[in-house]
Amino acid sequence: MRAGGKVWLRRDAIDNLKNILHAADGAALAFSLGTPGAYQKATIQMINAQGQIIAYAKIAVSPRAPEALETERRFLERLRVVPALDDRVPKVLHWAEWEHKPVLLISAGPTKRVGYRFGALQETFLLLLASQTKQEHRWEESPFWKNLCATLNRLKAQIPLQWQQRYEQARDRLMSRLAGYVLPFYVAHRDFAPWNARQGGRGLYVFDWEMAKEGYPPLYDFFHYLCIQAALRGARTPVFDPSAVRLLEKIWPNSEEFLAHLYLSYLADQSLFYLEARLLAPEVGEDRVLGWLGRELDRALLETPA
Repeated sequence: MRAGGKVWLRRDAIDNLKNILHAADGAALAFSLGTPGAYQKATIQMINAQGQIIAYAKIAVSPRAPEALETERRFLERLRVVPALDDRVPKVLHWAEWEHKPVLLISAGPTKRVGYRFGALQETFLLLLASQTKQEHRWEESPFWKNLCATLNRLKAQIPLQWQQRYEQARDRLMSRLAGYVLPFYVAHRDFAPWNARQGGRGLYVFDWEMAKEGYPPLYDFFHYLCIQAALRGARTPVFDPSAVRLLEKIWPNSEEFLAHLYLSYLADQSLFYLEARLLAPEVGEDRVLGWLGRELDRALLETPA
């Protein structure tokens, strides 16, 4: 299936889906196919008789999508019970199966869009998330580092030589500087961007938690908020501006000396995610973001001290 294409569904399948979603009489379902690729899903808007969106349903389409939806369900259920984050993330309404595919039904949130600039709304949310999910590890024993190394080892035979060299340098640079240090680690959304957030009554409301992971380094989501926008524009971004230093000081005091290495760790992990998705579905998508991450990784390796 491709985004924007037509999809034909049986009447009985639609009726069954409405039953699964507990759609009220008169409710309409509006389908949208996501971006083709390894994690493609279909999103359904549930619209009431007054034309209001009352919930969203996500249906796994591609092979990796079920795992992504399960990740989102797990993190949403965890975060919703944290008082500080209540009403700042969607609520899981139902988890089911339709046509042998998992379906996640979540509440609809506020509709007011947020700005593209990283500001007080975004900072407050990340500080709340950090305060509620903090754990401490030695760098080499952290979930982040173990996951990064395991993924590199698993994909080693498939990774192009240029990328292998980048990752070897990044791994050596990070270990030589951070090994032995105890760092704070947090839940990272990993796709923290303006289009995945809205402004609600209590502050920033963040959705699409499909790529979230536990035990990630400080500033990961801050870097992503800036970098994903720059990558899509093909532009440079000042990731070491005063807002980065200020946020880092609040969540990990007196650690500015590690700022460049935290950025390098973000670039290594995020580029590996995009590279693996490309390896899984080489026939679809495009390399704009991956290419930008590769160039930025090269620059960071030149500028980050050993």
